[in-house]
Amino acid sequence: MKISSTFGDFKITQSISKSDELLMMSDWESLVRIFDSKRVFMVSSKERIFGVYLSRQECADIFCKFLKNIELLDLDSISIENTTLFERVVYNG
Repeated sequence: MKISSTFGDFKITQSISKSDELLMMSDWESLVRIFDSKRVFMVSSKERIFGVYLSRQECADIFCKFLKNIELLDLDSISIENTTLFERVVYNG
């Protein structure tokens, strides 16, 4: 799933190894506004993409906070794209 907003551009994929685990990817600045920087790790140095693993519940809680903090002028800037049901990634860690 891809989400674009004034908070940043995010891509969320589901882990194959753990069904309740999601990987949220974005640029460094967008992720450290939401999460402790100790949780954020580099996914691709070439594309400067960073990520953080989180549970489905934590992801839902974050999006509730996003929605609560949206101002009326921001509504036009939000875009949610479901690429497939969920893209899956393998986590070996």
